[in-house]
Amino acid sequence: MKRVRAMGSGRRRVAGLGLIAGLAAAGSGCGSDDNTGEAVIGVWSIVDFGEGGELANPIESTEPTLAFSDEGILQVFTGCNTGLASWEVDGSSLTVGPLAQTAMSCPEPPGVMEQEATISVLIEGATSAEVDGDTLRLTSDGVVVIEAEAQ
Repeated sequence: MKRVRAMGSGRRRVAGLGLIAGLAAAGSGCGSDDNTGEAVIGVWSIVDFGEGGELANPIESTEPTLAFSDEGILQVFTGCNTGLASWEVDGSSLTVGPLAQTAMSCPEPPGVMEQEATISVLIEGATSAEVDGDTLRLTSDGVVVIEAEAQ
């Protein structure tokens, strides 16, 4: 398995994650035999997410993102809270460690907490990643659960 090491770009919303920054030290790295690991590195705007083949757009103005670093750290912004997890790609197989998130309650916009819960579960349950141009697709059991566009 090929491993890539260099610092990737982050997202300013994740800067205040000192309480879960220890996870960064335990990052598992990323790699792949077909460059999928290298291709996912970067910041992605989630444009669709959902379960059972039913995808929905994020709530307007919430701008959820995924930021995969080549150090094996996934930074997530769900529209309210931020989180970190380790990640690894082997071929197209994706493994995401447990997501550690801040715990703010966000009453506005309506539905943002449900969006956060859904995105968090989908990220942790994703089993493969595919990059097609500027589009990232995370799947679970062969079904697309998150679709994102490169920033």
